[in-house]
Amino acid sequence: MGASYEWLTDQKSHNDITDLSVFDVKFREDDLFSKNKYTGDYEKVEGRRGIYLDIPEENRFEFKAPVSSKYKLIQHNEIFDKLNKAILKNDDLSKENIQVNDYAFDDYTKVQREILFLDHSENFGDTGIGQDDTSCLKIVALNSTDTSWKFQAFVGQFRDFCQNTMVFGGKRYFHRLLKHTSGFDVAGEVNKISNATGDFAEHGEHFRKMLDTPVTEEWVIKLIQETVAKKEVKLKSVNYSDNFQTAENLQKAIDENLSEEDKLKQNVNSKAFGALMARFEDELNHGMGLNLYTVYNALTNWSTHVGGDQDSWENDNGVIVNNTNKGSKLHNVRLQRQKEVVQVINSPIWLDQIGATATAA
Repeated sequence: MGASYEWLTDQKSHNDITDLSVFDVKFREDDLFSKNKYTGDYEKVEGRRGIYLDIPEENRFEFKAPVSSKYKLIQHNEIFDKLNKAILKNDDLSKENIQVNDYAFDDYTKVQREILFLDHSENFGDTGIGQDDTSCLKIVALNSTDTSWKFQAFVGQFRDFCQNTMVFGGKRYFHRLLKHTSGFDVAGEVNKISNATGDFAEHGEHFRKMLDTPVTEEWVIKLIQETVAKKEVKLKSVNYSDNFQTAENLQKAIDENLSEEDKLKQNVNSKAFGALMARFEDELNHGMGLNLYTVYNALTNWSTHVGGDQDSWENDNGVIVNNTNKGSKLHNVRLQRQKEVVQVINSPIWLDQIGATATAA
């Protein structure tokens, strides 16, 4: 074990929830030292600690990350052992037919467990894809020991047809995101995760509402442009003339001479917009129709299937464009996109659309 590992360090698919072998590594928290550039001596850094990976076969520890004195180190095994106990105690969950996918990234500093409960499933019938559209209950939990990820977990669904992880947003759906601090109650949090699985039937009703919510292509374009493809503009001071003292004033002057269409293009990330519209067109080609469920599956397809050809599309000029930046760690990209999908389905434009349908009904 050492620093030369690829970002995907280990993975295992199995059906034994008690098998934690992928997470069988140990970290320790200890003093942090910094080299004095003048004397060459190593000096203890006050108010900071270090996280070290135990490498027993070499009888040494390997430094992984500096942390604050408030940071609480939580071993991967501790998280998932307590999660297992909470699941096994939950009489409403069938544990007979499950699939477990375990992953370790970046030299074991980040880990992820996915549990699919295959006996807890929803069948939406033929939604236009030429076969039954089914999904099953899924729990995802993540942890890190280098501060790169907060502990987080969500209860969602796994769609068989496209292998999408269907993430949820809003008050009715469970999603936890917690810092590693002294107030972090591991046992309490995993019990909340297990208990949240009881809302699975409600999730299915929400998907049926999406199926019954019509949309237009114009609305889909607006949704993507105002959410995941919206470009954040950072303003800096400039000194081009006495009339333009700030970039904000300069931008206002430019905007006065732009059409509304040109203004919109300025604020849209073309790569993200093209990627989402390509996924949306793919979903339409499956025959699902112009409804909110089709849009939702385009979003979850984008957040689940990251990198390679699946993240590429042909733009209006016939050029193949890839939405994943070169050198990106795909597990980080996937996690970020899942957060963005949650933000989309919590956005006013999304909630207004599905709310209008509910009111009309």
